[in-house]
Amino acid sequence: MTGYRQVLAVPGLASLLGVSLLARTAITADVMALTMYVVLGLGMSYTAAGGVAAALTAGVALGGPLLGGMIDRRGLRAVLLVTIGAQVVFWLSVRPCRTGSCWAPPSPRGC
Repeated sequence: MTGYRQVLAVPGLASLLGVSLLARTAITADVMALTMYVVLGLGMSYTAAGGVAAALTAGVALGGPLLGGMIDRRGLRAVLLVTIGAQVVFWLSVRPCRTGSCWAPPSPRGC
């Protein structure tokens, strides 16, 4: 337990770990929402949904070190505000299929 206390005693690390935990929860929610959108909204297969989830996972894996570097240079608060803004813009751009104006190409079921 002493090792954990020493690590968590580093200034700012506990808050960074807390934000990271919340961010990981949001990533899981993104994967679930995109899976449901691809399967139910677009009428595509779970294979296609898996491809979308894999692309998202690859993006998170490649973007993680970039975000870490930005946090080191700009600070946690600034990077968090930018990433929240990007998430809001993305999710607002995905219109519900019921409106007839899908974000993705039209599905065979006719959203």
